[in-house]
Amino acid sequence: MVTCDICGRETSNPVIMEIDGAYLNLCERCASKYASAKNAKIISGVVGPVNPSAAPRIVSSKPTPRQSPPKKSGISVKQADRYAVAEDYADLIRGARENLGMDRTALARVLGIKDSVLRNIEEGKLVPDIALAKKMEKVLGIQLLISETEGGGVDSGGFDREITLGDVVELRKKEGSK
Repeated sequence: MVTCDICGRETSNPVIMEIDGAYLNLCERCASKYASAKNAKIISGVVGPVNPSAAPRIVSSKPTPRQSPPKKSGISVKQADRYAVAEDYADLIRGARENLGMDRTALARVLGIKDSVLRNIEEGKLVPDIALAKKMEKVLGIQLLISETEGGGVDSGGFDREITLGDVVELRKKEGSK
């Protein structure tokens, strides 16, 4: 299931649209509202007939203030150390893309990467970084990132610090005393 980027509703058949250069996953209802927008293109999915009475209305003609540019990557170094990409990532990505009925070119455009990079990822020759894996999870509705603690690593008990040798010794003492 993928959530609509406009209304937040979960949908099993997302419509991927490009609106003013932004790629969005939309439910059928929101896609039908924005399909007739000036700079809207449907990348993938089917949109039903547009209901003119449900078209968005402009409430104010005042210009909106500019927002600050988004961060390059929403992933901190600590987060990158906590996650790993699933071993069968290539099959997961290819299968999800095919289930959505997208070709490589469309998915690469939505993700903001080259076709050749996506091809290498799907062939298992290239492992996506954490930021790209998060984008792929959102667009494709799959889980690619696995917490290092799930994969057999040592859990730090929820603290935002690294485990030290003293922590391991304390853990073993506690296990031995039980």
